[in-house]
Amino acid sequence: MPLLSVKSLWRGYSELTRVIRKNAITYWLARRLPKLWRVRLLGAVERLLRDRFPVKSDKLYRILDHQMYLDPRTEHGLGYITGTYERDVARIMEKNISRNETVIDIGANVGFYTLISAGLVGKKGRVYAFEPQPDVRALLVRNVAVNGYEDCCQIVSYGVSNKVGTAILFLGNRDSGHASLFANMNTEGKAAIETITLDKFFAIEGWPSVDLIKMDIEGAERFALEGMSILSQRNPRLKLIMEFSVQLAQQAGYSRNELAWILSKLNFRKGYWIEGGMKEFIVEGAWPDTEYGNFLFTKGAINDV
Repeated sequence: MPLLSVKSLWRGYSELTRVIRKNAITYWLARRLPKLWRVRLLGAVERLLRDRFPVKSDKLYRILDHQMYLDPRTEHGLGYITGTYERDVARIMEKNISRNETVIDIGANVGFYTLISAGLVGKKGRVYAFEPQPDVRALLVRNVAVNGYEDCCQIVSYGVSNKVGTAILFLGNRDSGHASLFANMNTEGKAAIETITLDKFFAIEGWPSVDLIKMDIEGAERFALEGMSILSQRNPRLKLIMEFSVQLAQQAGYSRNELAWILSKLNFRKGYWIEGGMKEFIVEGAWPDTEYGNFLFTKGAINDV
């Protein structure tokens, strides 16, 4: 199949799934299908297209407004290259980050959101990118350099958690982005890493103001949040964009209600389901009926986002 056709099919498939999530009726109908059917059907379509477009480790790809080297283990190569990967999340990042601000990217991987953030904050802003996997971090360093963002990006080798010390990082079995501090259905193999809390790290940094945190750490969200109480207190307008999976949280030993309680202790009051058309909810109330998604959390009203 020609490359152009593969890209076109992927764009069409991505747009279809995006529209289904955004529309309450189509999303409700899709959820009526047995979960196993949904997982197998979507998985088969994605594998079919991905197999026809393998990522090359030595190729520099044009992705949105940046150039990037990609990890050949990624499952998101077509998404990156066609501009469809987490498109709504990227747009919310662009809407909520301004010049000269400070952004934290936790679970930065090869730097997709690090580069977006760096482009938005500019040379006088700051991006702290946390990535504990050495081989993946090497690509992150390379991508920051090739885009000329060394002055505003600080790449950090720690894993973010609720304690300072060492931990076992369970590695992704199909995608390096699935690495987690907790073993789950997406992990295989492991490595020892150093961990730090955000409170400890930013105390060492001298408590710079922080405007937005982007967090994608595969089920370890609760533990990163537990380690940032002082940071949150010192930044009353802090915003948080966080990926959350009910299944990964359960495998890490906590529930959505427990996560909501921790968020409320950090003074996050409102949430917005990004893929659901920014559906609004109260953090301590009923969350959207989804098992997975990216969420924006704020301490103020909707006109703050």
